[in-house]
Amino acid sequence: MKLNVELKPCPICGGKAEIKSKKTKIYSVISNRLNGTNQDFYVLCPKCHIKTKKFSTISIAAAEWNYTRIKK
Repeated sequence: MKLNVELKPCPICGGKAEIKSKKTKIYSVISNRLNGTNQDFYVLCPKCHIKTKKFSTISIAAAEWNYTRIKK
């Protein structure tokens, strides 16, 4: 699958950022049963290991990475 998302270099070390995903299980509080899974996306710098929070779409995760700068 080819993604049309461009990521800016890491603001800390200049490393090449990567989009990652994680599946999480969704449980029903009422029935105490597994209702399915949800896939979340985040951006990670494999060089210095900073990352964004998890988001529901790749585009939101990429926007967070590209437009949010770390304040010193």
